[in-house]
Amino acid sequence: MQPDQRFLIHFSNPLGLDEYNYGDMVIYSHRDMIYVKSSNKEKKEVVVYNIMGQEIIKQFISDAGICRIKISNETGYYLVKVQTEGNLITRKVFIK
Repeated sequence: MQPDQRFLIHFSNPLGLDEYNYGDMVIYSHRDMIYVKSSNKEKKEVVVYNIMGQEIIKQFISDAGICRIKISNETGYYLVKVQTEGNLITRKVFIK
């Protein structure tokens, strides 16, 4: 073994921060609202689950722009699943 080939170090996300790259889609929350922002007009199915896995809201979006979803349940973390023809995106958001 060569001395310069003795160790191999891999770095992946050294700061421990999650980086999300959904292309043209952004999912975020503010207070009691969930926002799904997309620049394409592809049909999308948006499903919101509580942390126990129970489906809270299900709706279909076919326009580009920002979709607003009001959550009237209690404060906590929710999972937002967006299904398009070619992608499945899941994001955890916090609702106050």
